[in-house]
Amino acid sequence: MSTDTLHPAQQPWREKGGQIVMVGTQCEGCGKRFFPSVAFCDQCDGDAFKTMDIGSHGKLYSYSEIHVAPKAFETPYVVGYVDFGDDVRVFGQIAHQAAELELDITVRPVLGTIRKNPDGTSVTGYRFCKEG
Repeated sequence: MSTDTLHPAQQPWREKGGQIVMVGTQCEGCGKRFFPSVAFCDQCDGDAFKTMDIGSHGKLYSYSEIHVAPKAFETPYVVGYVDFGDDVRVFGQIAHQAAELELDITVRPVLGTIRKNPDGTSVTGYRFCKEG
C-alpha cells in the first residue's frame, strides 16, 4: 500500500503567511465573488473574471454528520457550509465531530485527508477547523 498523498489538479486554495487562503474569482463587470470559479456571472452575464482571495476565516453556516458514505470515506465525518463575507458560501468537510460544533463559530481552512484511494493513497484537500 502506498502512503503517497495526492492533491487535486486545481487547488482552490493557496498558502499565504502560514495560513490556507481560499481562492475564487470576481466578476470584472459587477464585482460578484464566486467559489468555485465559474465561466459566466449569474448576476450580470459577464464572462471576464479575476482571481482573488476569498479568505482565510469564515463563519460556520450549517453542518451535518455523515454516517453512510462511499468506501473511500471513513465514517462518521462532518460536512458543512462556511460563509466568507456576505456573498460566498463554501461547502467542505469539517475537521471536528458534530457534537463539538455550533453555528456561527469562526472556522479556518486547513489541509487534511479527505478520502483514500483504493491503492491506499490519501487525497488531500481543504477542510475547516474551529478557530482557537
